[in-house]
Amino acid sequence: MPSPPEARPRPPTREAPRGSSRLLLLICLLGLLLRLLGIDWGLPDPALHWSSYHPDEFQLVEPAFSISKGLDLNPHNFIYGNLLQNLDALLLKLASWAGLTPLPQGMGTLYLLPRLLTALFGTLSVALLYPLGRELGHPWIGLLAAALLAAAPGHVLHSSYATVDVPATFFALLCLLQALRALGPSMGTGLSGGTGHSDPPSSLRPALLGGLAAGLAASAKYPAGMVLLLLWLGLFLGKRPFRAYLFSGLAALLAFALTSPYVFLAWGEFWKAFQGVAANSRTGMVFLFAGMGDGWTYQALVSLPYILGIPTLLAAVLAFALAPRCFGKKALLLFAYLGIFFLYTGLSKNLFLRYALPLAPVLCLFAACLPRLAPRRPRIQVWLSLFLVLVELGLSLGVMGAKAGKDPRDQALAWLRAEVPAGTSMGVPDWPGPLEVPLALVNGGEGAREMILAEQKSGRARYPLVICADWDLDKLRRERPTYFVISEFSWRDVRRLRGETATLVFAKGQDKLREMVVDWTRRGNLFLDALEEDYRLVRRFDSFPPRWRSLFGWSFAPHDWLYPFPQVRVFKRR
Repeated sequence: MPSPPEARPRPPTREAPRGSSRLLLLICLLGLLLRLLGIDWGLPDPALHWSSYHPDEFQLVEPAFSISKGLDLNPHNFIYGNLLQNLDALLLKLASWAGLTPLPQGMGTLYLLPRLLTALFGTLSVALLYPLGRELGHPWIGLLAAALLAAAPGHVLHSSYATVDVPATFFALLCLLQALRALGPSMGTGLSGGTGHSDPPSSLRPALLGGLAAGLAASAKYPAGMVLLLLWLGLFLGKRPFRAYLFSGLAALLAFALTSPYVFLAWGEFWKAFQGVAANSRTGMVFLFAGMGDGWTYQALVSLPYILGIPTLLAAVLAFALAPRCFGKKALLLFAYLGIFFLYTGLSKNLFLRYALPLAPVLCLFAACLPRLAPRRPRIQVWLSLFLVLVELGLSLGVMGAKAGKDPRDQALAWLRAEVPAGTSMGVPDWPGPLEVPLALVNGGEGAREMILAEQKSGRARYPLVICADWDLDKLRRERPTYFVISEFSWRDVRRLRGETATLVFAKGQDKLREMVVDWTRRGNLFLDALEEDYRLVRRFDSFPPRWRSLFGWSFAPHDWLYPFPQVRVFKRR
């Protein structure tokens, strides 16, 4: 006699938990609010400094401004694909019609609107983790992963800059979602059961949508287009027909061509820029990253803790072995995604934290599996989940709260203007740029040196500058400026390499490069020693004190994490 319907085992489903939509909305709102904290940090100000304190934002904003004014539709900047430049240009055009971007008063708005767009992409990445969790058969894991990414301190921080990495990550995740759908339902039982959405084997929808997403990812940042390989793996494992591969590749090419058309229309410019980027990636910015080891070790042990926080990263690593049980064969695609992007981050000699950002969302999915280790103890699951989210939230509030406060460069500039009479000579380690105190209005950009010299000669400059570029100790001792102002960006790598140059390892054929680094380190340390001997430290300015950085493991923070938080020191001649 058959069992009554209520006694039969229920088939696994991907039904959303009750109230999940409202909870996801709250998570996304929290993520957006975190990303908006300090969104106006370091914006250009016509009265103080004309360049953003972020040294890379001009790569998007300047071409976008030119395009929005119809001056030239060719961005003439191919370090990245042109998707974000064109989207930013559309925003700036709309703002121009509304009268929000007249120069010079509106120069801050030129950067603020692209930053808001990045914050939107960061929040959409948070939202996308929920359908990814459902596709994996675990909606609750998707919700927890969304909460973890919403509060991931490094992802939050970089979601408030006008840069390409967070948008590229969103499109890569969108492609991952389609790869999972191409694979079809998970065959693993999982810890709570569940099968994902799947299209009929003959359907080309996952291939087309995934291809479009991969093309847009490449158009945001070229290496992100490697996610197309992940889509093809999903098509292969899902036994999709050959035409699915063809259509996905064509869709990717079409999306890239439509959003970065001048890659093809100005091929010579693009190819020259692309070769330059590739060469820079092979050699790296040696004065910043010499002696830091290989990229894979650095990104794993330094960047990822700053992005996710140590507890969430440990939870993700511990859950690696659990993933096949939790996600079935779909776990293979998650591991492949991590492998593709981890390979890319480690190959580059430039050890920027932002290169590891695409890893964060999938690591959050793995971390969200860990509470499932106690399937019969829901209270432990809840408390462990809350612990991971609250730790991340605390770290993010600390980071973004400090970013929303007064930048150390602004603190130093305000103190100098209040305490030091106009006309007092000021020594600086290099031409004033985005990473240093803006003692000149033109703190970066094309022609900055000529304009700084013109400002100094005209008598309009508040302080005469003694620019000791390239550690010019003779100039410091000859001109004897009354004050010397220096940010952490100038001294930290010189001091880091002190006593380490004998052990520096460079690739074969880079002997001259090694000699340059050794000589730069020697001269830099001689300069700093003389500075500390002839001058006394009168003020130190912080927003996120260096001792707090140990919360992320290594207190020597990644270079691009430090942008809002450099310590600034002001010395006075003895």
